[in-house]
Amino acid sequence: MNNNIIYLCAAPEDRSHLNRLRAGLHPVTAQYGFSLWHESDTGPGSKWKEVMKYRLASSAFFVPLVSMDLLASDICNIEIQAAVYLATHGNMQILPILLSPCLLEYSDLAGYPCLPKNGKPIISQRTSQAWASTLRDLIETITSTQRRLR
Repeated sequence: MNNNIIYLCAAPEDRSHLNRLRAGLHPVTAQYGFSLWHESDTGPGSKWKEVMKYRLASSAFFVPLVSMDLLASDICNIEIQAAVYLATHGNMQILPILLSPCLLEYSDLAGYPCLPKNGKPIISQRTSQAWASTLRDLIETITSTQRRLR
């Protein structure tokens, strides 16, 4: 993990939460030189699967916004399976964010500790406070991992 790409994964139905995540991670991108990538960043005419594989292989972190819609998305599941493969082989860290109640334990993300640390989905809490706490923990995890690897 010697790169600074954070791969974001979210279902199309969760786009507003993805935008909030991007905004919340701005301090990491600005201060620590990380860049964010999501499949919606793929340019027109690009071969999505090839671009996704390249971006995942170049990413240090995979951050899925876990919801029923994410778990039901074929595209998101392709991304998740590829990220789990990379994480298993030591190339990536998976940092799921539990956005809404879902059957996470039946997914490929089962076994990966989720944020928020209290285990409650973000939308089940005071949303602004839950996002702030989750983002703080996520940024701390990312930056401390990078410090250890230097």
